[in-house]
Amino acid sequence: MAYPFKKRKLVVIAGHDDDTWETTGGKGIRTNLVADGVYEEYDSNIVIARELVERLETYDELEVFFPQRNGRDMTLKERVDYCNNVGADFVVFIHSNAGGRSATGACCFYYPNSLGEKFANYYADEMKKANYPLWQGGTFACNPRDGWSWFYVVTNTKMPVGLTENFFFSNPAELKKYLLDSKQLDNIATIHEKAVLRYFGLIYKKVKGATKMANQQPSSWATEAWKWAKEQKITDGSNPKDAITRQEVVTMLKRYHDRFGK
Repeated sequence: MAYPFKKRKLVVIAGHDDDTWETTGGKGIRTNLVADGVYEEYDSNIVIARELVERLETYDELEVFFPQRNGRDMTLKERVDYCNNVGADFVVFIHSNAGGRSATGACCFYYPNSLGEKFANYYADEMKKANYPLWQGGTFACNPRDGWSWFYVVTNTKMPVGLTENFFFSNPAELKKYLLDSKQLDNIATIHEKAVLRYFGLIYKKVKGATKMANQQPSSWATEAWKWAKEQKITDGSNPKDAITRQEVVTMLKRYHDRFGK
């Protein structure tokens, strides 16, 4: 279909890879809040990113690029090169933060004196509207003098970017309340969606009952696996986006074992 306007190119990238903890021992934390004893930052980053992409792809005005759609691992340079080669108009890097056990709130980093600041302000504003806490005001220009905030992916891309830090996984309360709750991750995706749309001057489309219906359907990237699990009677197919308890995990593992492990 031809459009009477130029689509804006947006890249969405989740921070880190699915094996970052295993290979580096970083970007995660040991905790009894997770069944296997380890929270990996990537796990919540990718959930937010996939939900955000699925929503933004419904807007005709946007062309959304998501290089991790099939679980691709990427170095920092590969991420930067991908964004630059696409010629994106804007990039969103999605992370969660680490610091002290008492550190709280969300924030967004951007390159100094760039349009990324506009997105950061929208992100912080949407967080405040949703009554979420912000970390020290919620917006930060990357600083070459402090070292820690001079992020490679922010400083080497050729277009405006926003790097969001969605709460502190090092704070057990925030980890449990925000990053291990599927409904909260859904809300965080909504905040990103609204901030992106405001950045591009687009109108947020809220469909009545859409969230409830969306929670009853697997995301596009999980549709094939979810169908298989239902066919094999490993899951009953209900509530694909809800959080899972340990007893549900072991029940599905036993079903798998009973069917394939003998």
